[in-house]
Amino acid sequence: MASSFVGLSVAVTLQSPPVAVVVGVVSGVDQSMATLTLQDVFFPNTGHRVPSCNVEGSIITDIKVTPSAPAPPRLERPAYPRYPENHVQHPPPHTGRQAIPPIGALAW
Repeated sequence: MASSFVGLSVAVTLQSPPVAVVVGVVSGVDQSMATLTLQDVFFPNTGHRVPSCNVEGSIITDIKVTPSAPAPPRLERPAYPRYPENHVQHPPPHTGRQAIPPIGALAW
C-alpha cells in the first residue's frame, strides 16, 4: 500500500513549528521507520527549496495529495542588486604622498 503513494505530489502539515507545511513528491515510504521521503521539496512558509528530505511520521499532522502542478516560481531576481558583468572596481590612484606622516618624522 505504501508504494502506491510514490510519485504523488503531497502537502504535508507538520506539528512543529506550528502550521509548517512541506510540499514535495513522494519518493519513498519506509513503514518500519515510519518515515516519508520527499523529493523536489518546497517550504511555502520560507520559500526554501531542497532536493529531498525525510519526514518522520511522528511529526506529521496531515497529508494531502495535491494536483501535479508546476512548482512555484523561483525568484529570478537576486535579493541584492548586481553589478554588470563588465563592472570592475579599481583602487584609488597612488598620489605618492602619505596622508599622515609617521610619529617623529620630519616634514619636508
